[in-house]
Amino acid sequence: MGMGFGGAQAAGAPPRAQVVFVEASVETKQATPSANNGMTFEGVWCFALRPRGRARGKAAIRKLRRAYLMEVEFRRYKIGLKLKQGQTVDEFAFQGTAAWFQMVADNAVTNGLTVALPPAPEDRWFGFSPPGGVRRRPRWVEDLTVCYRFRLTLSPVATPPQAVVGVITYADLDVNQHHLKSVLLLSDVEKRIRTATRAVVP
Repeated sequence: MGMGFGGAQAAGAPPRAQVVFVEASVETKQATPSANNGMTFEGVWCFALRPRGRARGKAAIRKLRRAYLMEVEFRRYKIGLKLKQGQTVDEFAFQGTAAWFQMVADNAVTNGLTVALPPAPEDRWFGFSPPGGVRRRPRWVEDLTVCYRFRLTLSPVATPPQAVVGVITYADLDVNQHHLKSVLLLSDVEKRIRTATRAVVP
């Protein structure tokens, strides 16, 4: 996540990262079969940021990276996945700084997504939050592009390929205040698939 967005700053919060979201991208490997006619796919979820002002030199970039990671750690985040009716999320995990960890189903996030972004009758939202005490392991692939490894298992998947809409924002914001969208393409044919979106609200 990388929005550099929010309302009043909470007491004790680190300084807001002076970056704005530019693009989200998801690159996944070829999906593999799982139980209950499901599919598992792994990949990286990346966020490209740009500085609000001018950032010259490696020291300035390192400072922006640290500020971004501190802000995400303090404010935390929440994620929604839009699936088909009748589907379930059997696993949704990120690589952490110590080990892989499972995201936790969150009814409040699900309800917020359903109100803010009403799904079609054939679709439904699943909301998730990270458990306490864990952090995703960041990998910087460019100056200000950060990636996180993830794993997702859905079932059943009757007719791949299937596009899964992902929505992410800070935990202290309502989805209708701000969010960014990604598209995760689930397929058992291509060895690698990459999607990129520039869909941010507001």
